[in-house]
Order: sequence, then structure tokens, then C-alpha cells
Amino acid sequence: GKRTDVVDCGETNSSATNSSASVEIHGGSFKASGISSGVIDCNSKGTIYNATLEMHNGGNYVLDAIGSSAELKIYNSTVVGENENSCVTVQFGGSFWAENCEFTSVGNQNYNGGLLYMLSGEAIKDSSYVTKQSGATGILAQYLNFASLNGPHKLTVENTKIKGCENALSFGYDPEGSDIKLKNVTFEDNKTDIYLSNDSSTPTNAPQVELDEGTK
Repeated sequence: GKRTDVVDCGETNSSATNSSASVEIHGGSFKASGISSGVIDCNSKGTIYNATLEMHNGGNYVLDAIGSSAELKIYNSTVVGENENSCVTVQFGGSFWAENCEFTSVGNQNYNGGLLYMLSGEAIKDSSYVTKQSGATGILAQYLNFASLNGPHKLTVENTKIKGCENALSFGYDPEGSDIKLKNVTFEDNKTDIYLSNDSSTPTNAPQVELDEGTK
């Protein structure tokens, strides 16, 4: 259906900062379908273990963490999006952590969404993202020069495979200085593995992302 979420962790206002709701999910299968819908909408603290989360027939996101009080963590889970805008949306100061998860995008829509649309962040470990959609970006990090839409300043991607994307990782320049680290990341069948987006205001040789020797 339209504008619905299967699980709502906290207030629905994207700028909410005072929500005290806390939700834990242990196992189970959660599905959503339709324009502007989502599976997990987190504006406070949410933790997911051993779950299957699916978005079908379009939709906004499978998971989101929105607002400075949002802290979403997901472990040992499977996330599938079909023609979604993004598997995970993190913005307005939200925090996202994924460990030992499989993320997949499927469908016939040509778009630049993908695993993560990040305007704030934290870490992804021991996971994988595989897209079967044309034009998908794995992780899109943007800096929009607005206080609430400027990030992530810190992001670590570790022991993770990203496969089948137009751009596996797309990073803008963070004028405040970002701490983005890739540790043992594997790229497979991507048109571009790392795309650094610059414009005329970006300083020459500006540091944007740190790679370790295990990234290939």
C-alpha cells in the first residue's frame, strides 16, 4: 500500500530528535509493497537479528534510519528490494550498522539507488550487496551543504562484497573532512568500483577515502 511501514521505531517526522522508542526483532519475515512504503522505519533505536526483510513492486526503502536519535543495527539478516529507491536510507544524522547480512536489489527499473543512500552513517561488516538492476549504485554518500543532510563523516566498509553496480561506491567531497575506510572490500562485475564526485569547488587532490591493501 501507499505510505506505509511494516515496523515503525519511533516518530515518523524525519527531523525528530526526542523519540525514546526501542524495538528489537528476533527472526521472522517482513514484507512491504507499493509506492512510498518501507519495511522498517527507524527514528529511534532498532535492532534486527536473523530476519528476512523484503520490498516488492517498488517503494521507497527496505530499511531507514532517519533523525539524530535513529540508531539502526542489523545482524545475520537478508534484505531484498525490488525496484526500490534504496535498500537502506540513512540521513538527518541517523546511524546504521550492518554485520553478516546479504543485501540484494532486483527488478527491471533503471535507477541510481542501491544498497545505501547515506547522508550519515557508521559501518558495514562481513556482508554482501548484489544488484541485478541496471544503473544501481552500491553506496551513495552525498554532502549537500545542509546541516541535516551532510554526511556521512564516518563510514567503515569491511569484509564486504559489492557486485553488479553502475558505481559500487560513489562518494562526494566532504568539506568538513570525512573518515571513510574500506577494509578488505571485494568488487565484482561493477562498471566503476569507486567513483569520486567532484566539482569546481573541490580542492585539488582532496582526500576522500582510505583503502587498505586487502581491498581489490
